[in-house]
Amino acid sequence: MRSLDEARAYQKQEKSVDTYELWAAILATHDALVEMGGPGLPELHVNRARANLIRAGQVESGDYTDADLKSIAAADGARIWSATMGTIFKDEPIVGPDGELYICTTQHQAQANWAPGSEGGRTLFRPLRSEPEEPGEYLEFIWGEHVPYGAVRRDPVDQQLYTPIKEAGVTLYEPHYPHLVPSEYKL
Repeated sequence: MRSLDEARAYQKQEKSVDTYELWAAILATHDALVEMGGPGLPELHVNRARANLIRAGQVESGDYTDADLKSIAAADGARIWSATMGTIFKDEPIVGPDGELYICTTQHQAQANWAPGSEGGRTLFRPLRSEPEEPGEYLEFIWGEHVPYGAVRRDPVDQQLYTPIKEAGVTLYEPHYPHLVPSEYKL
């Protein structure tokens, strides 16, 4: 039997699939207004449209930056992770037990050992992080994070700073660290 929270998530999924053409039209209208030099539609409506298109499977969460995904989740909502929350959908934003925001990379049933940010959850959730605003401050590299092109991460093994080589950025999983993949990162 599904919990009320899980039933609501299923209902949101189904509604997004049924109405994705409407959400695509809203984004197209926004893009046209911006292209004509106008301000476009309000950010809240744009982010809700993006959330619905992601939920409907029409676009991937990877098409957006972490900052965009945080804004989308703020506009549309995110479930709080628990081991009994039931199905977690691909590209669904989830607030982890550490209070951080994650994107689910693979649809699955929640289980105690698969929490976002845990060792078991590394390949199931991608953390959404914000780049430091202060010059000279850098985030530590963590497995499963999508590091955008131009971003800098400190390798916890050799303490050196690395940046992705390719414009698409890079996501690494255990046991790879930036210093072990010179085809993806440079010092």
